[in-house]
Amino acid sequence: MNFSRLFNRCVIKFLLGVIFYFTLLPVSFSTIREEDKTNTNNNKIPLETNIETNLTTILDEFSSYVKKVKEEWKIPGMAIAIVQGNNIVYTESLGERNIKHEPVTSDTIFNVASLTKSFTATLLAMQIDERKYQWVTRVLDLYPDFKLYTPKITNQFEISDLISHRSGLPETTLNELFNFGYPINHMIYALRYVKPIAPFRNSFAYQNLFLLLAQKIIEKGGGKNYAAQLQEKIFSPLEMTHSNVLSYPQLGMLENVAQPNVYFQGSNYPYIIAESSSPEKNQQEVENWYAASGGLNSSVKDLGRWLIFNMNSGRKGDVQIVSKKNMDFIHEPQTIIRKGAQGEILEAYGEGWFIDKSEFRPYTLVFHPGNNLGVHSIMAYIPDKKIGIVILTNQQPNKAPEILYKRFFDLYLNKCPMKDWNQVYLEEREKNNKTSEKHREIQACKKTKNQKLEKYAGIYYNPVYENVTIVVEGDHLVLSIGPNNTKWQLIPCNNEVFKINWPNPNGLPTPMLAEGQDTLRFLSSSTNGNINKLLIPFLHKDNMGVFKKMPAQIKSTR
Repeated sequence: MNFSRLFNRCVIKFLLGVIFYFTLLPVSFSTIREEDKTNTNNNKIPLETNIETNLTTILDEFSSYVKKVKEEWKIPGMAIAIVQGNNIVYTESLGERNIKHEPVTSDTIFNVASLTKSFTATLLAMQIDERKYQWVTRVLDLYPDFKLYTPKITNQFEISDLISHRSGLPETTLNELFNFGYPINHMIYALRYVKPIAPFRNSFAYQNLFLLLAQKIIEKGGGKNYAAQLQEKIFSPLEMTHSNVLSYPQLGMLENVAQPNVYFQGSNYPYIIAESSSPEKNQQEVENWYAASGGLNSSVKDLGRWLIFNMNSGRKGDVQIVSKKNMDFIHEPQTIIRKGAQGEILEAYGEGWFIDKSEFRPYTLVFHPGNNLGVHSIMAYIPDKKIGIVILTNQQPNKAPEILYKRFFDLYLNKCPMKDWNQVYLEEREKNNKTSEKHREIQACKKTKNQKLEKYAGIYYNPVYENVTIVVEGDHLVLSIGPNNTKWQLIPCNNEVFKINWPNPNGLPTPMLAEGQDTLRFLSSSTNGNINKLLIPFLHKDNMGVFKKMPAQIKSTR
C-alpha cells in the first residue's frame, strides 16, 4: 500500500469520525460515562476508530501484502484462512508444499506445533464437563507419581496449572530431553529435580513438559489414547477431516503434506519426512510423540473450523459440545504476563491461549503461535467481533504469521496510521543477525592439541539425563547421551573447554547448538586436581547441566 492510499484512508476515516461524533454526541457521552463506572482502567479508543472497514474492501489489499511478505521472507509455501461469524469467508494458498513443487492447497496438512495446546485444554474441559475432575483438582490425586522439587507445590498443583505456565520453574524446563529420545514417563519423572526460580503462580514461564502430564491425565480419564480422543471428541464433531496427531514418520506416508523447511544463511533446506527404518522404531516414535504439547497436524480449513468453534464458546451449530462456562475459563486470563502503568492487564495466558488486551484495544485478541522444526504458524481471533485468521507456513524461522495477523486486524479495524509490520520484523531480524555475528567472533574457539584426553574419558551422571559416556577417538573425544545414543564429537579448545560438534540428525546444514552453547567444560576437584564433573551449558538453563564423574566400571541408574 503506497503513502497516498494510506493518507486518503486516514483522511476519510477522520472525516467520517467527525460526522459520526457530532451526529451521536449525546449518546456517545452517555455511553462513555456509563463505561467509566465499570472500567477503572479507562482504556478508551477514539470513537472514529469504531467505524469498521467492510471485510471485502480490505481483502485485495491484504492479499497483495501477503504475497510481498512471502517473497521477502522466502517462504516456500503458506496457507491462510479468515473466519467471520460461523463461516470461513476467505482462504488463500500460496507456493509449494514440497520439493516436488506440488502446490499448497487449503487442505494441505502442516504440523502446527503449539497450536495443539488449545486442543489439550479443550479435552480437559470436556472431562471436567463429564465430572471426572475439576480445574481445581490436585494433579497428585489423578497421577500419584507426580512430584516436583518442592513438596508444597507438588501438593498444591492443580489441573488448571498444567497449561497456564505458572509453575515457577525456568522457561521450557527440560525441553532438551526431546532431543535425545527419552520416553514421556521419564520426562515427567525428571521434573522433580528442577528447582523453581520464581514463586508458584506468580509469573509466566512457557512450558511443554506439563502438557505431557495433561496428556496422561486425559488418557486415564477417557480410557483411550490422546489421538483417539481428539478424533472422537473434536475432529469428527467439527468435521476436521485433515487433522491428526501423527508423528513425523507417520506423517510422511500421507498425501498433501507440507514439507518443513529450515531457513539458514539465505537459503531454505527441506526436511525429508520419511517413515522410520523399522516398524519397531516407528512404533517407538509414536509412543514417545509429544502429542499434547505440539503434535497436532492440520490444514488451514480445519483450523478455521476450530476458530469458529472457539468464537462460539464451544458450540457447533445448535449443539453445545463443551460448556460455555469451561470455554470461558479457557479463554480468560489465568497467568498475567504484562501489566500497564495503571495495573491493567495488557497480556496474559489462559488455558492454551495467549490473551492480548493491548495491541487492538479496546478489543481483546485471543491467539497462539506454533513453532517446530521447519514450520511456523499462528491462529488468532477477536471475540467481540467474531473474526479470526489462521496462517500456516512450511518454513522456520520466519515472522510471516506475526506480520500478517497484525496487518489483517489493523486493516479490519481501520487503524491509522498503519504500521508496516513487515518492515518492523525485517529490521529486527537484521539486528539479531548482526548481534549473532558479533557473538560468534567473541566466542570463537581456539582449537588446541591436548595430549592427555584419557583423563576426561569415563561415565558422567545426573538424575535427569542419567549416564553420559565419553570415550577417546583419535585426537578428540566422543560423548554419547540418551536412549537414542546421540553422539557429539568434542574438539579440544582451551584449558578444560571443548567444542561440541553435533551433526544435525535431520541431514540439515543448520547447527544444533546456538552460539554460546556449543562448548562444554570439564571441572576439576579442588583437593586432588582430578576431573570430577562435566558442565554442559546447553543443558544448564534450568541448572541441570552438571554431571558427576562416576568411578570406573560403575553406571548409575535411578
